[in-house]
Amino acid sequence: MIVSFYDLADSLPAKLQNFIFSERMSRTKSLLRAEGVLPIKRSVQWDHMHSNFAALLVSAFDEGGTFELSHTSAAYNSAAGLPSNTYTLLRLLEAKGFLDQEQDGTQWTITPALLPAVDKLSDLEVINA
Repeated sequence: MIVSFYDLADSLPAKLQNFIFSERMSRTKSLLRAEGVLPIKRSVQWDHMHSNFAALLVSAFDEGGTFELSHTSAAYNSAAGLPSNTYTLLRLLEAKGFLDQEQDGTQWTITPALLPAVDKLSDLEVINA
């Protein structure tokens, strides 16, 4: 099933209240910073938006791993509650092999390379969380 990034953004506040989901989001955000997808420069200033972007990827995985972003406009995405550079970040994830672009250029699928970050926590990780 293909889910819209905009719909996922609407459901984030409730999901971020779940500590297991938040742990997965933090793990994803750490991977994206380590790989240079999310910039380290001004990371404290933009931490909220970086967290939201990582949470969107975790939510997309939970919804089947395929999602769409129908608009590339930074202004449109920002007004819809997404980071303004969402499209750029998705293209960078694609270039690094974390996402595969589907059909018309507006749909992406999470690849196995991103699974260690977005996948469910192991029992040991839950205990340590």
